[in-house]
Amino acid sequence: KKTIHHTKNEIHRTPPLSKTTHRRYSTSTMVLELDTATTAAATALTLSTIYLLKKHHNLSKPQKLKFDYGKPAPSPLPLKILTSLPDFLRIPLFNSTAKPSPPKDAIDILGPNSDVSPFEISEVLAGKIWRVRYHYLIDPEFKKAMEGILGGSMADLKDKALEIVPDHLRETLEKDFKISEEYDALSEEERARNGGDMKQDMFVIKLEGEGGLLLYNPIRMHAEVKKWIEERGKVKFIVSGSSSHTNHLPGTALAYPDAKIVCASAADAKCKLVGMR
Repeated sequence: KKTIHHTKNEIHRTPPLSKTTHRRYSTSTMVLELDTATTAAATALTLSTIYLLKKHHNLSKPQKLKFDYGKPAPSPLPLKILTSLPDFLRIPLFNSTAKPSPPKDAIDILGPNSDVSPFEISEVLAGKIWRVRYHYLIDPEFKKAMEGILGGSMADLKDKALEIVPDHLRETLEKDFKISEEYDALSEEERARNGGDMKQDMFVIKLEGEGGLLLYNPIRMHAEVKKWIEERGKVKFIVSGSSSHTNHLPGTALAYPDAKIVCASAADAKCKLVGMR
């Protein structure tokens, strides 16, 4: 009979009654000394367990899922040219045409005294994390630029899409285009009152230790949201998690000049084109 002794940081067995080869297994919290027979038994048990799991729970290599999306649409020529350029040409060219420019929202269109706010604030973690959802409208110039990159107007793209879409997706795509056309026919005021075209989430995080706030993925700093932020503390960090969503980074940096800015080099390059510190 073999006795197992436990101590604070290790588990060890008393010396065996007969001379046996030992193997030693170590981790940061325990040391195990097992004789050859015990090791063999443990290995056999492990292998049999893996076999049973694979047999009864299908843990073998997962099967690939197959979907029929139809014939892929050809890439537009402007997009092919842009993506084929080397980085030292493509990145500065893209940055120069993608300067941060805040879009319109309900305050711009309906006025600051309107009963419609572009902001929705919800508490994620009591007293520590909040989500501020910002609703805005798509700039018509942005839509034109995207049409240029994609190689045609939305009407052209609709015709091309309907030519190549699989039959089982045609009805769904036609409904989506109809909804899009009806929405595009709305006025700016109607779109603003309906919650805008798009939304962006900013997270406000209360820092532990020395205190202060961190703004992740900054949004438009209108007076009402700036007042709400300042009631919760001093902004010490502004973090932009993407080199694409930078429209509100320069304005937020201007609103909080003492805060440290954390962003990708591409985001920094784009924002410096409009004078960000």
